Amino acid sequence: MLDQPDLVFLLLMLGLAGLALEVVNPGGIVPGVVGVIALLLAVPGLITLPIGWLGVVLLLVGVALFVIEVLVGGHGVPAVAGIAAFAAGGVLLFDSPDPAEQTTPALAVLTAVGIAGGCALVGRRVRAARLRPVVTGAAAMVGMAGSARGDVSPLGGHVQVNGEIWDARTARGTVHHGAPVRVVQVHPDDLTLVVEQGVAK
Repeated sequence: MLDQPDLVFLLLMLGLAGLALEVVNPGGIVPGVVGVIALLLAVPGLITLPIGWLGVVLLLVGVALFVIEVLVGGHGVPAVAGIAAFAAGGVLLFDSPDPAEQTTPALAVLTAVGIAGGCALVGRRVRAARLRPVVTGAAAMVGMAGSARGDVSPLGGHVQVNGEIWDARTARGTVHHGAPVRVVQVHPDDLTLVVEQGVAK
């Protein structure tokens, strides 16, 4: 069963797509593991069936183009070229005059389009994540809620936020003891919190 051209082609595509996702999103683990398993399952068929190396090269080119589309973004140009390379690579993957030992052309095209769609979704998420401002450490406290521990004024005071007591001050006005506060800024020099009265949004 593992020497059926269409099945071998699908396993090969799943394997390459999984490894490409692991490259684009390192640490995902699942895509890489699934990709390796799919490639291992495709090995018996790749050994048995007559391989067309031009098809293999075109498939690898297609993978590279999809990775470029995800990482760099080319307004869809690399993706379209990747679809063409994948489809052509799928059709030429097995070098045999016997139709029973060839990939179904329709399957090759549909698989290429499906992988392109998946890459488009992944690329959108990757680019959105890159555009999102990095929030780590003390800066991550902005927007958190807490409560005043004593009166807090522009001259200083203390608040409890995230279970810890922090030095704090207000930009203006006084927040009285016990009142709810919201962190609006973390002073970069001394990590003093700038707060205002209110709860987290």
